[in-house]
Amino acid sequence: ITDITVINKLNGRDQLIRKQSILANRCENTSIIGARRFGKTSLLKSMVNYFRDNEGFKVYPIYLDFKTEDLKGTDVAYRYMISILVTNLYIDGIFTTEESFGSVSITPSEEWTEVDEQIQHLSGARLQSCLKRIIVFFASYLEKTILFIIDEYEYLFKYVLDTPASFMKLRELSTSIINNDLRPFVFWISGALSWDHLCSVIGSGECNPISATEFVEPIGKSDFISM
Repeated sequence: ITDITVINKLNGRDQLIRKQSILANRCENTSIIGARRFGKTSLLKSMVNYFRDNEGFKVYPIYLDFKTEDLKGTDVAYRYMISILVTNLYIDGIFTTEESFGSVSITPSEEWTEVDEQIQHLSGARLQSCLKRIIVFFASYLEKTILFIIDEYEYLFKYVLDTPASFMKLRELSTSIINNDLRPFVFWISGALSWDHLCSVIGSGECNPISATEFVEPIGKSDFISM
């Protein structure tokens, strides 16, 4: 089944779309929970396009799927986040020429792997600092909050990050404030397990804060058939 990525083709999701739109404009960290095959990915990809196509939203969304790319390791994860963000900014005509972020210079590209190659020499704290600089720079420029939408987030914690504490840079970024009370960054996580349950299993409550949770339920038969 091909993912639906256009919001007006998502039948039976009107109430959930309204709720997520409100959460986006509140710039809240959010968990989106639902069993596999319930349509979470189609919903998330459609919301990304919806937010991008409507200037009234306060977020600039970036969809991230660590599972599909089969990534392993904290440094690899942060390079991927930087590369996908830069690529999206380039495709949208926002980041089009070489720019320096501290001591790191990046030339944007429509291929995330080409961006990744430029930052292969970075590791650990330098990668995380680079991500923060890029987010803060473009959040200020766009006057929007950069929203990372992380699909299949359990995979990120179980197979990609070296330790749960590796998520801390994103947690810290999501609680920071810059000029004009703008939050430069928030994250949405999507998966089958609740965030609280995952934190209890991995023993890392430090990974919070999630301030809202939405549940994706199966749509009715008629809505499914009409899609």
